[in-house]
Amino acid sequence: MSDLVQQALAHAGKSATTPWVVTLVNGEKLTGPITPLSDGAYAIGLGQIKYFSSDKVASLNVSGAGAFPI
Repeated sequence: MSDLVQQALAHAGKSATTPWVVTLVNGEKLTGPITPLSDGAYAIGLGQIKYFSSDKVASLNVSGAGAFPI
């Protein structure tokens, strides 16, 4: 199965510095630019970096690109 987070990033066509809002399946919200690390792993934020994996994402949202439910 392909990585849905990567598909959303590509579909939005935003720059690497675009701030995203990522909602995890546990309800936690993470905000900031997303940096792909390795297969299905990502870093998000500026200054305080958080890490998440694509299988823990409930939805992604970015200004001007709409929501990407996973």
